[in-house]
Amino acid sequence: MYDISVVVSTWRRVEILKKVISALLAQSMSAERFEILVIDSRSGDGTDKVVQDMAEKSGRPVRLINCEINSISARRNLGIQLANGPYLVFLDDDCI
Repeated sequence: MYDISVVVSTWRRVEILKKVISALLAQSMSAERFEILVIDSRSGDGTDKVVQDMAEKSGRPVRLINCEINSISARRNLGIQLANGPYLVFLDDDCI
């Protein structure tokens, strides 16, 4: 179990999302302490591939989850349901 779950809501902003994920991966906190949940709504802009590649290269817990309802509140609620940590941090795809 992680100490913190970081829920990043995104939709069709893959270029800025890369910067957000990179900044999270650069944190000094160990990988065992936090997970990153990227909640998308099937953007179709390569978000799935970018998240998968960044997770594989970093070896860190980064997951992409697709939300059927394309609203920020629905994506955040899904992140809450799937989070493994007792503490949640919510970021948007432009919060670096």
